[in-house]
Amino acid sequence: MLPSIVFTFIFIFVVCCSNHDGKKGEGPGEMKTAFIVTILNDVVFVTDPGGRRLVKFDTDGNFIGNLVLESGSPNYLQSIGQDKFICFIRKFTQTKEGPYSQFNLVLKDARFRDIATLSHFKRKFDPAYNDFLDRYSHYAVGNNEIFAAENSENHYKINVFDFNGQLRCSIEKNYTETPFDKIELDELNSTLKATFKKIGRPYYFPIRSKFKKSINSMYYDKDGRLLVASSVKRNRDNRYDFLVDVFKDGVFMKKIKLNIAKGYDYVKSHDRKIFFKGDRIYHLNELEAEVIVFEY
Repeated sequence: MLPSIVFTFIFIFVVCCSNHDGKKGEGPGEMKTAFIVTILNDVVFVTDPGGRRLVKFDTDGNFIGNLVLESGSPNYLQSIGQDKFICFIRKFTQTKEGPYSQFNLVLKDARFRDIATLSHFKRKFDPAYNDFLDRYSHYAVGNNEIFAAENSENHYKINVFDFNGQLRCSIEKNYTETPFDKIELDELNSTLKATFKKIGRPYYFPIRSKFKKSINSMYYDKDGRLLVASSVKRNRDNRYDFLVDVFKDGVFMKKIKLNIAKGYDYVKSHDRKIFFKGDRIYHLNELEAEVIVFEY
């Protein structure tokens, strides 16, 4: 890997429209709570959970229209190809047994209609239970396939789908349950508590999981390799090593260390925003307000 290039994150991309300047509200081009932005075919989509809609702009910031959300607001919205999205959708359903929380990884068409569900989570809702680790699975998008990890503490499995949501195959690897140690669990809860506070949540119930999830993040690189950050037993020597399993065409090659960021076997959102694009890797560190660019 060549020497890194470090630059300070000093610019802000503001989505606005010609008449309303992107201000708060419910009118054309206005939003109650702008949350996530992505671009599909030169159309900028901004999620507005408070308004239960996607707000559309052209790339010059001019308002185009709205897409009404009928069943939950997307999290981690990403465009795929020329006509699809992938996102997490959370919604609540009422049954005779009580309310249930659902959190699904869903493939959507350009009009935001369901194509396929790639992973799903459903549990009876308990406001005093923190299900954050249970509901989030991880995915990566390749040249013509989607890799969706199964969210598990005791097995390692990744389902491979085409861009129409059809299951092609599965990738599996031996894995042994790996317990949290006190340092890791304390750091996890500290991070999540700060995140909850940032988004205005007045309470936080700590996670008390005994075991880590087998797969924590996945990336697809320029050479068609799938890089999977799986949980390992940590000690003083490897506490923050960024370790990944390397797969090529579904076959495990080796485990390597990437010197691009600290490694965590759990959520550490401010220091693990990694993006692979062409010949470069972009690492956004929110705490230091910098983006580090690696060429390889």
